[in-house]
Amino acid sequence: MTTHQDIDYKNNVFEHPELSRIVGEPNTATLITLQAEIRDNAQAVQSILGGGEHGHLGLVCTPAAYRALIPGVDAYIRPTNPGSLNLVTVGLTQYQLAQAREEHRESTRLFREVLNVERTIVQQIVSAVEPKYLRALRQPSTHRLQKTIPQILEHLFETYGDVTPQDLRDLTLRVENLSYPPSEPVDTIFAEIDDLASIAEIASSPITAAQKINMAYLLFQKKQVYKSALTKWDEKPSYEKTWDEFKTHFRTAYKALRRTGALTIRETLERDEVMNMVTDGVNQVLNSYRPPSPSLSQDISTPSTTPSLVATEECTPSVNSTVSDITLQSMQKQIDLMQNMMQQMYQFTQQNSTDSSSNTRYTNTKAKQPRNQFQSKYCWTHGLCHHHSKDCRSKADGHKDNATLENRMGGSSKNIVE
Repeated sequence: MTTHQDIDYKNNVFEHPELSRIVGEPNTATLITLQAEIRDNAQAVQSILGGGEHGHLGLVCTPAAYRALIPGVDAYIRPTNPGSLNLVTVGLTQYQLAQAREEHRESTRLFREVLNVERTIVQQIVSAVEPKYLRALRQPSTHRLQKTIPQILEHLFETYGDVTPQDLRDLTLRVENLSYPPSEPVDTIFAEIDDLASIAEIASSPITAAQKINMAYLLFQKKQVYKSALTKWDEKPSYEKTWDEFKTHFRTAYKALRRTGALTIRETLERDEVMNMVTDGVNQVLNSYRPPSPSLSQDISTPSTTPSLVATEECTPSVNSTVSDITLQSMQKQIDLMQNMMQQMYQFTQQNSTDSSSNTRYTNTKAKQPRNQFQSKYCWTHGLCHHHSKDCRSKADGHKDNATLENRMGGSSKNIVE
């Protein structure tokens, strides 16, 4: 009979069979990547613990962090070893005996499952981090690493990770002022906020689910096209207003808007409004500078009197000179108006262009960058991460040392937002 001891979690279940290897001393960037991959792996193993929807996430983070990540669900309680079955058969029916055996079998299975998942992840950490950076966690006499995963991560972050209050404030402001076209997938916004929450946790200033919701709400509020979705969210009862429900709600809204074409239509309308403003301004300028029609009382066949070309100190400005000055002032005002309108159009198109082939300010930033600012190098095996392809120490078959972000050579697209 196959038992859970026989399951190869690393190669058959985990999302990351190999954690991104940290070359040299760990830092905040590489530790955030390590932590994220560990959480992905833990959640990949289905479990009834901790609410039953997040695998063994509670095994790799502290109880406080688990409550912050998954608010409103049952706590993740690690099962203890049930030991051997010791039944007192006196007075028990056959059904009760069978039920007791089944409960003991399930308790044993669950205990072994948790133990095996934990051991596999710890082995992955040992492979990803150079031994000298884990030496302080080993027992001097046995040299065994008997710490829990949260304890290992806490040690690494406290020793090698550092996020200053100013760093956290700058990152928070960057997310709060995020500029994006309405056609951008909403999950891009959610990923930015979740990344910020991970960094805030490291800085011992965790962000609550309510704060995440408020941050995303204000970002959506900047786009008129999401007004209806915001109104429907406001009408929800408070017990439904969780971070997961917020993401589901706006994913549904985005999908509906995208299906009907409302996202691109709205942006086109707004650009047309700006263009019409510019066109009206041009027409106003042209109308202002049309030469006046000849007076009906003037005989156009009779040459007009030419002003004297001899200037004297006592002469006064001619009527033509005065009219010319007034015209120049009017022209300058119209030109200033046009420049202002053109500047508005430029700013609008820079922030709201929906042309997928063009390099908008937002897309140009995101298309070549990782989900957080700490991943900035490309590896053929691991995608955007903390090391270059030639420096990779955990190369997959066919690995290419010369691969770059601009020329991936068929390599991984992990962490790249296209």
